[in-house]
This record gives sequence, C-alpha cells and structure tokens, in this order.
Amino acid sequence: MAFTEGHEPNNSNIIQIGKEIVKKYKGIPLATRTIGRMLYSKDRETEWLSFHKTEFSKISQDDSDVLPTLKLSYDCLPSNLKQCFAHRSVFPKDHEFDVSDLISLCMAQEFTNLSDLTQSLEDMGREYFMELYWRSFFQEVEEDEFGKIYSCKMHDLMHDLALQVAGIPISLSQTANRIRKVLLPSQKWEGNVLRHGLLLCDAFFSNFKFLCALDLHDFGLTTLSNSNRKLRHLRYLYLSHTKIKDLPNSITKLQNLQSLKLSRLDKFKEFPRDMKKLINLRHLEFIGVRGLSHMPSGLGQLTNLQTLSYFMLSKGTNLRHGCGDHVGELKELMPLNSLRNLCILNLRHGITDGTAANLKEKQYLHSLMLDWSSSNDRKYLEVAMGTTSSDEHERTLESFQPLPSLKGLSLEGYGGVRLLS
Repeated sequence: MAFTEGHEPNNSNIIQIGKEIVKKYKGIPLATRTIGRMLYSKDRETEWLSFHKTEFSKISQDDSDVLPTLKLSYDCLPSNLKQCFAHRSVFPKDHEFDVSDLISLCMAQEFTNLSDLTQSLEDMGREYFMELYWRSFFQEVEEDEFGKIYSCKMHDLMHDLALQVAGIPISLSQTANRIRKVLLPSQKWEGNVLRHGLLLCDAFFSNFKFLCALDLHDFGLTTLSNSNRKLRHLRYLYLSHTKIKDLPNSITKLQNLQSLKLSRLDKFKEFPRDMKKLINLRHLEFIGVRGLSHMPSGLGQLTNLQTLSYFMLSKGTNLRHGCGDHVGELKELMPLNSLRNLCILNLRHGITDGTAANLKEKQYLHSLMLDWSSSNDRKYLEVAMGTTSSDEHERTLESFQPLPSLKGLSLEGYGGVRLLS
C-alpha cells in the first residue's frame, strides 16, 4: 500500500523499512493500511528514514496501543481534513454515515474552502471524504450503480482517535453562545421533547444563536417554534422521522440555510408559503412525505438547488398551454440548472411538454426518473392505457431530450413502446 501500484521500489532501505512496519503491525490491518497510505506519497529515501528514526521508533510495541500509530496519519492531514475527521466524534460508534450528510455538515461548519472557483462546495467536500477514505479513516463503504460511494462506517479505533483529537465535548450548559453544532441522542431526550417540545426549542433557539448545524431527526417533535428565526447562522437542519405537521413561515428567515431534510414526515402537508426566500438552499429532501399535495410556491427561485427529492406535477397541468401560478408546472424547473438528480411524478395527468424543464441546460444532471404511475393506486399499471395512450407517453418521453450528461434513466408506469433514441 505504501508503494506505487503495488510495486516495490529499487531502494533497499525503503524496502527494509516497509518490512519492519509490516512485522510490527502484524495482526493489525488497520494500522498497516493507515501507515502505508501515509507513506505512499513519500518517495525520497530521506523522508522514509526520517519517519523510521523519529515517529516510528517512538511507537510502543504494545498491540493494545494502536492510537499513537493512527494519530501519525492524522497529524499529516491538512487542517481542514483534520476538522472534518474530528467532527465525526459526535456520532456513536458503528454509526452508518450518509456521505451526502457528511459533506453537508462539513459545508455547514465551513470546513470546505474553495480554491478552484470552477468547483462546487459539494465537489470539494466529496474530495475531502475520498481523501479520508483513501487514508483508511473510513471503511465499509457502499456504492451506487455508478460506483459512487453513498455510505460508510468508521472503525472503532478511528472513532476513539476522533474523540481524542476532538477533545472533551462542551456540555449544553457551557458557553452556549459559542456552540456551533448540537447533536442530541434521541433515546435520552425524546421523553422531554414529547412533554416540553416547544419550550425546549424556544430555549435552543434563544441560546444557541451561532448554531450552524442542528440534527433533531427521530425525535417525537410535533412543532417547530417560531423562535427558529434567531438561528441566523444555521446552514443544516435535519427534521426527518419526526411528527411535525408543518413548518412555521419564520423558517424562511434562515437566509444561510443550505440543507433542509424533511423525509418520512407522515403528517407533513405543505411547505411554508415563502420557501422561495431560502435563496441559499442547496439540498431539499422530503422522501416519503405521503401527505404532500403540491410543490412549494416559487420553487424556481431557489436556483442553488442541487438536491430535490422529487418534483410533483399538479393535477391537470398541461404545460403546452400553461396554467395557474406555475405551482407544480415544469417551467418551475427551468432555472434549476444545478440539479444532480431529478424525479418527476404525476406524468399520468396528461400530455406534458418536457422541454419546459429545460433539461438541456442542466449539465450536472446525472440521473432522471419519470413516473407515470401513482403511489396511491396500486392498480394504476393495469389501467394506465385507459388514462393516457401509448403515443402520449412516448411523446412525453421524447420531449425531455436532449440529456447531455445523463448516466441513468428510470421509467415508472411507462405505457409506451419506444425509448429515447
């Protein structure tokens, strides 16, 4: 792992040092991998000899004391990667990380610094993750159909290291006005939230004014206090798997909000009326929100959006003629040229002109799902042809071309015969 493409170098001193490392950490693959990755970029003999005489010689032979070895690799990281790694200490051991979440949290904490203006913050965040993964700080990754890593775990020893380098966590009673992130274990707090949820939120929002990341998912929370408007620095808000029915319009005053996660809210009905004011919103997730009847008004003004769980066409929408105030019309998608993935629902309502979505300008769009079926009608696939004809399905599909950067296309409830040419 320390040698390019697995080939041993010609230098006998480097080979000998490599063998000593393998011998010392025999039976501890994590330590061997970590040191190997750290030395991978060190080609000169002087660098290997320096490591061997200083850091390596000071490490104990005790097999139970691996942290000093792992810390050698941590010490070689640039400061922004050190911060990204240390932040993982707030999660429990054996936690399965969503890589997109890791990136969003790094962005919220301002760990990602753009030096290349052609890159997005998300691209930079993924580079950070891949560098940490390559150096063995993460493991047990899962990949999607395109080979992109979407989940991972951290070895228990790496978690111990993260706790060590992060220092002692600040309690909620200490210097609240300086705290920038809060993660609450739901098992400990859920009862209090159920009994005093509104009061708890009021206290949070009043005292943690510099908070930039707040994770309240899996709580029994039913209401979000209007006091949330005090969190002017908040960039990440995770409210999935709660009992919230709606969001106060005051949430639209969070002008710095980048990520809003609202998935699996069984009782959620509609978005706040002024959602269009969240001009810095980049990720809007609401998977499994079954009670949602329409898209937020002014969605097209959220031009920084990269993640939109799905776009729901309003019933009766016929975009060849236009209608209403454009809520639920494909023309709302026209300005959203930063989208990475897109799912369009309710195509069964009639002929739809896909050109209104302006997909040809969405150069970052990699995955597209078009859905003619209905999640509320299990028999739809059997009677689809009685609602819209095969020709209409084909004309709708054809209207979504061209798709310059598309890697994956999924069709649900499609009644046509021809696919995209």
